[in-house]
Amino acid sequence: MIDAVADQTSGDEPFVRCAHQAMACEWAALIPHADRTYAQQAARAAFAEVDRLERELSRFIGDSDISRINAAAPGTAVRVSADTIGVLLLAHQLQSAFDGAIDVTIGLRVPRPGVGAPAAPPASGPGVAIHAAERSVTRLRADASLDLGAIGKGFALDAAVAVLREWGIERALLHSGTSSVYALGAGCPGAPTGSQPAAADLKCAPGWQLRLRDPADPQRCVGDVWLRDAALSGSAVTLKAGHIIDPRSGEPAGGHLAAWAIAPTAAVSDGVSTALMVVKTDEAVDCLRREASNAILAGVKAFVIAPEAPGVVRALTTTADFRSASGGAE
Repeated sequence: MIDAVADQTSGDEPFVRCAHQAMACEWAALIPHADRTYAQQAARAAFAEVDRLERELSRFIGDSDISRINAAAPGTAVRVSADTIGVLLLAHQLQSAFDGAIDVTIGLRVPRPGVGAPAAPPASGPGVAIHAAERSVTRLRADASLDLGAIGKGFALDAAVAVLREWGIERALLHSGTSSVYALGAGCPGAPTGSQPAAADLKCAPGWQLRLRDPADPQRCVGDVWLRDAALSGSAVTLKAGHIIDPRSGEPAGGHLAAWAIAPTAAVSDGVSTALMVVKTDEAVDCLRREASNAILAGVKAFVIAPEAPGVVRALTTTADFRSASGGAE
């Protein structure tokens, strides 16, 4: 759903590319740096952090924090890492911001479409209690099962970017699959003429150019985004068919055909793009307008393809760093 424009580096600056398998997808780091060996070492350190978080947060790893919480009897407090507390608190904030349209506690309780019994509406009440001070989590219902698919990769992406910063990397593009990307620093100098918008057109600082693909036709570009020190995530029916459930009804999500979100962090952009697949356009706009009262939505920008207008990207927020495929700034 998201591609980096291929040529964003000058001829005199090496562009180091590193890849890594984690969280069931290929991660990639693109780092413009004069010292190739140093850049590769920084990328390996960032990927090691992703691996560490996968061991803590994956429900598919038996001794992870998430698996231990899911296996514990309701009412039993489970000691977990600070990272697990952090990602669960973020998920709770996003759940509140979107009126329950994202809920990481539904886990395996809601059957995937086409598999097993028909979906049933989830039980009322919270699924887990988070005790931040004690660094523990208590499962409150027997049917509560944690699954961080809506936010976990984004959370790990933020941690990987933090490692790159610790290594002194000032510019990089870091992907977790093709669904989330973080653009660190300005776009590379020497990019092809016209690849970045003129200030008079879009009034934005130069950034990394990212191309949004139509999930129904991946060869078709539906728009370009210029990103700097921010994250972009995308969700779509064809990419996650059956994997996005409306927690409020237990039914498959029916909000949009595709959704993209820009945010200061990848955890937030990941969660917001998922929530936008659940809520209808009017509800999405209403939720995003609450930015003043929901700090988690500060700086969030969103674009969607609605069922009534396939292939057409609509901006749900005021933004100056998106240009549709037709050439107009939104």
